[in-house]
Formats: sequence, structure tokens, C-alpha cells
Amino acid sequence: MAFTKEELTTIIADEVKAAVTAAMSGAKAEPGDAANREEKAMLHDDKTVEHKYASIYMPTNNGISNEEKPKLAKGIGWVRAMKSVAQSGGDPDKALYVAQKMYSDDAALHREMKAMSITAPSEGGYLVPEVYAQEVIELLRPLTIIGALHARRVSMPNGNMTIPKLRGGAKAHYIGEKRKGKASGATVGTVKLSAKKLITKVVITNDLLRSNAYGADQMILDDALAAMAERQNAALLNGKGTEYEPKGILNIEDVQRWSVSAMPGNDVTGSMLARLLQKNVRDNGSLGFVLNGYLWEALYNTVNSSGNYVYRASMDDGKLGKYPYFVSDAIGTGKDANEKTSMILGRWSDFIIGDQLGMETRLFDQGTVEDEDGTISAVDDDCSILRIISTHDFGVRHEESFVVAKDIYTKSST
Repeated sequence: MAFTKEELTTIIADEVKAAVTAAMSGAKAEPGDAANREEKAMLHDDKTVEHKYASIYMPTNNGISNEEKPKLAKGIGWVRAMKSVAQSGGDPDKALYVAQKMYSDDAALHREMKAMSITAPSEGGYLVPEVYAQEVIELLRPLTIIGALHARRVSMPNGNMTIPKLRGGAKAHYIGEKRKGKASGATVGTVKLSAKKLITKVVITNDLLRSNAYGADQMILDDALAAMAERQNAALLNGKGTEYEPKGILNIEDVQRWSVSAMPGNDVTGSMLARLLQKNVRDNGSLGFVLNGYLWEALYNTVNSSGNYVYRASMDDGKLGKYPYFVSDAIGTGKDANEKTSMILGRWSDFIIGDQLGMETRLFDQGTVEDEDGTISAVDDDCSILRIISTHDFGVRHEESFVVAKDIYTKSST
């Protein structure tokens, strides 16, 4: 019997449909048995079959299911969004196209880029809405003194805030029935916070911006986090307290100070703690030390009269004695023979930071920045300049909660 082309196509389609139906029911398909199974096959929804087995015959996501695809590390999406905007020239549609081309399997990035509202300001930079900003801020916290030692953060949406502080100790006493109580004797004051702008600039080579390699994204993220942390720590410690700059802890006049004028001994940390206790400053879970790497080395190698290391065991656990420490090179070291430096012990919950703007980023493909090696030009050096702005202010509610041990030797003159 001869069949037309259309009839052969129909027969083949029926046989394939019968085989799929048999596979679903667990039965074995026999050649020519399509007609007998036609009624059963009609009971099944062809669309359901197609969707159920689509991932077998037509792999999506490069053959990797959503469950199998690894989740991106925090902050990588922020870098990718920034790179897409940089290469788009500020055009929202082009930014989405760049994101889809560079990172074809990053569906989350594609969704965020569609939702972005991107503007091109007159000064030539491009503002990227901070869709991933919270992830970056979370990564930044443990890299800063504020985050690592649990300073107290408050929201300051209007840019100004007045916070009461206790300047002198309150007094309590018993009184008799219907007797008038005496004044408490407490001396109160205020901490006035007014938002100030902190700018961090990060130079990024255009080779990294053009690359879609995961390692390149991670490198950009690491550089940005390191630069932001360095600037924040320097401001917290050494800020001059001008109209445009907060006052750092080392420049606050009323914090406790103690001149050591010797190599750190067995009792340096205990003596600092004693000064806090003498001012009735108790640990509430936020006591911590801040020191630089030179003093870290001196403390790590301090031995007692028996030749045993005094601090090494606790320092290996991230603590000086019982309390955590943070190492920052923003604390300077003298150029004298003893290379003197300072160390801070404080109850950091009494250090207040008021945030108005957490983070705003713009990427510029023109302009210059200055560093220790001279001037870097975005055009001449084939790089881009990432500018990160945050607005905040900080202050201390209780100056007695901090002790600065100064003139600590990091090298012996003998």
C-alpha cells in the first residue's frame, strides 16, 4: 500500500505520541499499536507532557537546572550592574542589553536592570540605583571599626540629629515618707550630629570592566570594599572635626588618656580596663581595642618573666585578653627610635554614627585622581574611576567610655 507524504507524517506522529504515552504509563510501546492507544493518549494533556519532559529534550540554562545553579556571592550583582551601566553610556536599554550579553545566565541581574532607573548627570558620571547596596553594606561592616566593634547606628534621614548624653554621674538616695527628694546631681549635655559627605574613589582598569570573568568581578568588589573601609576607619580615628569632617576619636579632647612611654608590658591592657572601671564604665558586649599592625607585633611577642607569651593565645583567637581587637593602619606610628603609637579601648556602643545616605556610586570614564604615585588619568591610563559617596556624622555620648593609651613603644631603644 502506498502512502502519501502527509499520511506518513501522521503515522509517524501517532507512533511517537503513543511511545510518549506508554512511557508515562509504564507500558512498553509496540510498533503499529498507536491506534489501540489513541483513546488513552487523548486522556493526557499534550501540553502537560511537553512541559514535563521539556527539560530532557530541550535543555535550558545551559543544561543546568535552577536548583543546580550556584548562587552568586553577595556583592557580585552590584559589580555586574555597575559594569553594565558603565558600558552602556547611561542608556537603560543598552545597559540591559550589555548585562544580557556579558552575563547571559544571570537572570536576577536581568530583572534588576529592567527595573533600574538610570540617569546621566551633567558632570558626566552615571548614577546606578543601589539595587544591591544592602549586600555591599553588609560586606563592609566587618571591615570597619564601626561594624566590627558594634558602634551604635541611628538613621538620620533629615541630615541632623540631637542626642542626649550624660556628662556626669547621677546620684541616688533614700527619702522618708512625704519628704522631698534631692536633685539627682546628674550633668547632661547633647551630641549634635550633622551629615557630612565622605567620598571614596577607586581606580578600576577598563580590562576588568570589559571582562565577564567571575574573578574580575570579585577583584573589583574586593578593591571597592577595601577602599571604603580604609576611608571610614581613617575618618573615625583621625577626623579633624571641621564643618565638613567629623571629629575622630583620637582628637576628642575629653576621652581618657594615659601615656605609657614604654614597651607594652604584661599589664597594659589591664591598666586600660581599670581606667574604664574607675569611671563606672562596664562591659555591655561592645568593649574592644583598636591598634595598628606594629603594636600588634609588639603585643604578640610580649613575654613575661618566665618567658611565656602574654597575649599570643588570646590574640590567635581574635582577642586581647577577654575583648576583641581591630587592627587599622589609620593609627599612625612615630618616626622616633621607639616608633611610638597609640591604642584605644572603648565601649563602642557609646560611639554614635548617624547615617543619612548609606551609599551612592557613580562610575566615570573621564577625570583624574591623585595617589601616592602621582596623577592617574582615566583617559590616558585606560581606566575608570568609581566614586562612592556616603553621608553621615558621628560622635561620642560618654567620653569616659574610651581610653587612649599613647606613646606605646613598638621598638625598644636598647
